[in-house]
Amino acid sequence: AAEVVVRVFSSESLEVEIAGDFSEWKAIPMEREGSYWVARTRLRSGKYFVGVRTNQGPWRAPRNLARVRDDFGGESGIIVIP
Repeated sequence: AAEVVVRVFSSESLEVEIAGDFSEWKAIPMEREGSYWVARTRLRSGKYFVGVRTNQGPWRAPRNLARVRDDFGGESGIIVIP
């Protein structure tokens, strides 16, 4: 399994969460590191879909990831682990 680090720049947010198929779409709180919010996890080889939200707002694909339309009219980010 590879360690994956997701960083979200959001200096004004009080809370940032991440969710994906790797967490069965359960929200995981991210930790503040300066102006960034960070989540670290270990993932096996494969393709994963992920979303983030700030301050209980709508779920969005992280800006620096490739995106795909989801089944709910939104977008999810894609993480690929070789």
